Amino acid sequence: MATSIKTTGTCLQGYTDTGYTPERISDLLTAAGAKFELLTSDHFFDGKVFMEFAADIFGTVVTIYTYKASTEELTAMWDGGYEWHVGGRSEEAVNVLNFIGIDSRVA
Repeated sequence: MATSIKTTGTCLQGYTDTGYTPERISDLLTAAGAKFELLTSDHFFDGKVFMEFAADIFGTVVTIYTYKASTEELTAMWDGGYEWHVGGRSEEAVNVLNFIGIDSRVA
């Protein structure tokens, strides 16, 4: 299943702060009016990504994802104790997340 949000050409741009559960990310994306999809491990074939939000926020494509996360990190993710990876085509991905309330920093 391919995502309808074109994420081709995105790469690591930064990281979120801790404190964001999958539910909180979903709530903030929804509140911002972003078009987004949640992809889980059955979408990825290399086993490196467990969960990814692919989003179009004000015309900027952003991915928020786990990468090579250990079992302990994935457990922490559900409690907001994980720093998510932020992908995009430029650092604007980090800027737009900060704008909608997902505190992030450039890699």
